[in-house]
Amino acid sequence: RPAPSDLRLSLAVGDLAPLASVLGARALGVDSGRVDVALTGDADSPRVRVTARMRGLAENAWRVDALDADLAASLAGVRAITGARGTLKVSDADVRGVHADRLDAALAYGDTAARLAASTTLDDGTEARLVVTAIPDSIRHALRLDSLDVNRGPHHWALAHPVRVAYGERYTVDDFVLASGAGPRIAIDGTVSRTGAERLSLLLDSISLAPFARALGYHALAGATLYAKATLGGTATAPRLHADATVTLAGAGAGSGTMHGVVDWTASRLDLTAALTPRDGHALTASGYLPVRLVLAASAAGPVSVAAHGAVDLHVAATDFNLQIVEPFLNQETIDRARGSLTTEARITGAAD
Repeated sequence: RPAPSDLRLSLAVGDLAPLASVLGARALGVDSGRVDVALTGDADSPRVRVTARMRGLAENAWRVDALDADLAASLAGVRAITGARGTLKVSDADVRGVHADRLDAALAYGDTAARLAASTTLDDGTEARLVVTAIPDSIRHALRLDSLDVNRGPHHWALAHPVRVAYGERYTVDDFVLASGAGPRIAIDGTVSRTGAERLSLLLDSISLAPFARALGYHALAGATLYAKATLGGTATAPRLHADATVTLAGAGAGSGTMHGVVDWTASRLDLTAALTPRDGHALTASGYLPVRLVLAASAAGPVSVAAHGAVDLHVAATDFNLQIVEPFLNQETIDRARGSLTTEARITGAAD
């Protein structure tokens, strides 16, 4: 019988600067931390437990006041994991202006199933819970989203049914529908691939933009709603994307109105029409095309690139356009007021160098 093991390591953490370069982070810091590792069992069936306690963990774009993690795993030899359980607790986290009072996650992994459950509460009272499961043999290319619930104010959002998500060479979402009763909903269905045919549809119906208002710094979005539809077809080398979106800016003042845009995007160019229309007054419009290419097949230029020597034709027009509608989107430290009206007729043509 193999001899039993009992190895324990403790690491006090006070400086994460060396780790920042390894992870590619510009800055990574911690006020204090401790990591404990225990290896028990024998050579045939070792057991590993790792616990971590971090305080004041921060990177450029986020900060976590407290993080506590506990992971225990059983192995067959030193290569295969036969079972694992873990918990993660985070409190007072800030990510780009969004503050979470808490984040809890629990992981369970076995021979027949893997399960992740996570929940969070934001400082504005929003609560969310997610449950994901997968079969260990297929976890590298597919999982199932079992439930997703979001409570925000009077609205309760819930996943209509479990959703299969596949990834790897092709990314597939099978009929994802997240809805708030018979009202707002988000629907995604189809496949995106770096090779072969494309088939994807997206619907955003009556979506409040309030959660993004603080993160983006645009308070005008606090009462705004979004309706958008998009379809992707064609092939990876010659995709066709059509999108139509309207944002309604609510309010009693001149800052209310609508933003509407339509985009048709292919491997050769981007066609667009857009209008910003105050509630009372005339619109500021833009229409034309730009030499911006969309190609999903693997290429050195990436999925989005500018076509060399591609044609540009963009027309911008306005008659007595009330400038006050743009005021909420201005950087208040630079420009705090926008008054008056704009009348213009401009056309940009030529070719991209």
